[in-house]
Amino acid sequence: MEAKSKVPYLRSEIGNRRVPPAPSFDGGDGGGYDDGMETRVGKLEEFVSDARDRLTRIETRLDQTATSAEMHKEMTDQTWRLVSFVCGFGTALVAAPTSWRRRSGSLHCNDSPGPSMRRAF
Repeated sequence: MEAKSKVPYLRSEIGNRRVPPAPSFDGGDGGGYDDGMETRVGKLEEFVSDARDRLTRIETRLDQTATSAEMHKEMTDQTWRLVSFVCGFGTALVAAPTSWRRRSGSLHCNDSPGPSMRRAF
């Protein structure tokens, strides 16, 4: 059996197809004037002025909003403040017993507690 080429058939099918004409927007009289066009353009102009006002308000808000770089800087500052506070508080907790022992006359950690510090078991 011989293989038949489908190219001639496809060419003839494509040639037979017709593109439908585009619809006429002016009513088909060739005048090119649409009575409702003026009102539609007027509505579009109102919408554009409203959209411009809204865009101006959005831009104003964005100018007042912090950027991600500013937020990153503030969070870093807050983190370091917290770290400084925790380190300072930890140092104070460690220094307080040492200071208390110096005032009580006990400088060594191995000293037995005085009579006021003994626990009753």
